[in-house]
Amino acid sequence: MATAGIGLDILEIDRMERALVRTPRIRERLFTEAERAYSKRFRHPAKHLAGRFAAHEAVLKALGTGFSQGIGLTDVSVERDEAGRPQALLSGRAAEIAQAKGIIEIAVSLSYTHDIAAATAVAITADSRPVKERPEAADAEMTRSFKAARSVLDELDRMLAEKTGAPVYAILDTAGARLDEGIDAMNAYALVAGKVSALSGVVPQVAIVLGQCGGIASAIAGMSDITILGKNGALFVNGPQVVSAASGKETSLEQMAGPEASMKSGVAQLVAGSDEEAIALARKLAGFLPANNMDEIIGDTADAVNRERGDLNAIDAVEDVRDVLRRIADMNEIVELSEGFAPSMVTAIAKIGGSTVGFIANQPARDEGRITVYGAKKASRFASFCDCFSIPVITVVDSMG
Repeated sequence: MATAGIGLDILEIDRMERALVRTPRIRERLFTEAERAYSKRFRHPAKHLAGRFAAHEAVLKALGTGFSQGIGLTDVSVERDEAGRPQALLSGRAAEIAQAKGIIEIAVSLSYTHDIAAATAVAITADSRPVKERPEAADAEMTRSFKAARSVLDELDRMLAEKTGAPVYAILDTAGARLDEGIDAMNAYALVAGKVSALSGVVPQVAIVLGQCGGIASAIAGMSDITILGKNGALFVNGPQVVSAASGKETSLEQMAGPEASMKSGVAQLVAGSDEEAIALARKLAGFLPANNMDEIIGDTADAVNRERGDLNAIDAVEDVRDVLRRIADMNEIVELSEGFAPSMVTAIAKIGGSTVGFIANQPARDEGRITVYGAKKASRFASFCDCFSIPVITVVDSMG
């Protein structure tokens, strides 16, 4: 009996933009004439081409092939139907494989943030279409699933509706969507992602990942302001089996999506040695962050507000700029974010005189003190976060440029 498949993929928009500048002919190699014509209608065509390339990958994952078995780069074309909805049109070898598997339709959904294009594809067979009569147990299970999604949406709505909204701290441990829920599950994920996006910059959002967080759930975690990974946490769109098959190199979930890998890639900002430590880090952050973009954190401090640090004047060379930041901060305490990503740039939250501040500093001991591309991106994202919540930013610079 033929079965349905689900495919997910995400792509950084600026990565596509760089590729188009570096190799202009890539448009003809990767996209059909209809896709190229559609993207030219917009001011930023790279965004829409990134979405279509992500959709190509998602469709072929749903098909169960990837770019293998003789499938050409333009065998998938993502176009708009009469109602303006995206649809996947297959040709060549991809169409032959779909027909052999009994796939009659591949539903496609595209989503965009400022930096990322995401695509979801569901391969539908005649056997996978819902029938009129469903077993009572299946209906009850579906009802519970939608109630769970609805409760999340209602809670996010409540926080958004209140002028003095509460911050969102989400604890995530999920293997992803249930295959038998198909497009309904994708719709629930899209609704949650939409609410998370609406709350961005309104209230702080912290994701605490204590187990596997796969598929679109990982993208939702990545949309948070700060992501904390516990010892057993893992953030991934595709599992190790899919990645190993696509790359031809064996990999494990820990190697590709564990705390160390997620920190190095910039997806996670903090990692913890245990679930308890992850919760403790979240509680610590709550003491630094405002409740919303109308609030401010001003509290008492046991440190002398007018303290003098004459020892800073005696510094000739800085080996670790974090030591300098600790001397400036109250009680010599800072919370460094994204320590393992672009270590040539340091971003941290601290308090001075009881008020929360953000530190941005280049690390002179790394990359000969130069500011790298990823270091600049790291600083830019952190500065944007601080700007949303009116957190003052202090910069410490000792750079060759």
